[in-house]
Amino acid sequence: MATVAVLALSACGAGAHNPTAARASDPASAAGFDQIVAAAGASKVPWCPLADGELYVPLPAPPPESAASASYFRYLEGRIYQFGPCGVGPDQDNELRIFRYAGAATRDAAIREISARNLRPTASFAVGDTFDAEIWSSDPSLEGPMGRAAAAVHGALGRMDGARHLDLGP
Repeated sequence: MATVAVLALSACGAGAHNPTAARASDPASAAGFDQIVAAAGASKVPWCPLADGELYVPLPAPPPESAASASYFRYLEGRIYQFGPCGVGPDQDNELRIFRYAGAATRDAAIREISARNLRPTASFAVGDTFDAEIWSSDPSLEGPMGRAAAAVHGALGRMDGARHLDLGP
């Protein structure tokens, strides 16, 4: 997504920021995002605040034309969080992308479609009835700190109540 390209990251503020502090306008939606972020936080991997001090990039619903072209653009709202190790370049970061869909069928179709693409998340989790939590890592191996951090977040999300791993790519 083009939004990812505009991320400007600063040094990591491990423990200095609470990524659940910013809220969505809908309390039920905000609670869903917060639940996923809290579960990922159990990994003890630091969250990386953005250069503007925000803790995530908000992703409003795409225009109807985009939503009609691909199921993964049918989300109602989304967020991109950066997680450690912090301070790496924007093309070498780890991200937790969370999307809320209108229902499980739409969400699962979106996960299946994006998992079949050449550029796809390292892992996807269907959470509850409407959320998709995706881990995007520039190094999904366990050879370096980037991959180990992504694996720790993966493990934490896998232990979350109501989450199921849903990667169905080739």
